[in-house]
Amino acid sequence: MILAIAVSCQDQSKTSVKQGIAEVNGTQLYYEMAGKGQPIVLIHGNGVDSRQWNDQFMALASNFQVVRYDVRGFGKSAMPVLEEKYSHHGDLKALLDYLDIKKAHICGSTDFCLAWPEYYLSLISAGPWVFGYHSPAAKDLYSVMDSVGKVFKKDGAKAAMEHWIGNTVFSNSFQDAKTR
Repeated sequence: MILAIAVSCQDQSKTSVKQGIAEVNGTQLYYEMAGKGQPIVLIHGNGVDSRQWNDQFMALASNFQVVRYDVRGFGKSAMPVLEEKYSHHGDLKALLDYLDIKKAHICGSTDFCLAWPEYYLSLISAGPWVFGYHSPAAKDLYSVMDSVGKVFKKDGAKAAMEHWIGNTVFSNSFQDAKTR
């Protein structure tokens, strides 16, 4: 499903922003919400925090209930505990449960959509590199990326794409027709 966004030019200064700390999954996640309508969750990329979405947050709140948050270890959210296993997509599920959001448009977490397809209305793939600390999936993906680079250099782009899509690291996505 492709999410079409029509942003109105109404006065955005009248839209209130709720800020909070959700205590979920043994951590504290900072979040902000604004607007009404279908929920859309904006997930920031690595190396930044939820302020990445400053230009889009209030504009989208004209038509959606917008949620942005700092993933564990970024911005105003708590730092990870050394050697404690977690996943950013697991934290997102806990945050949505905390906020009582049953389904949302997800911007940025392919892992979340693969793990809980019943929670998302659509996926906007923006910086989908969301893995937890010591994630086996991250190690597998980095290994695939390395091998795809080698195939690309040796056999070209088409062979590299076939290698990328056909790799077992993506097997979860191929099991669900909606995700595929």
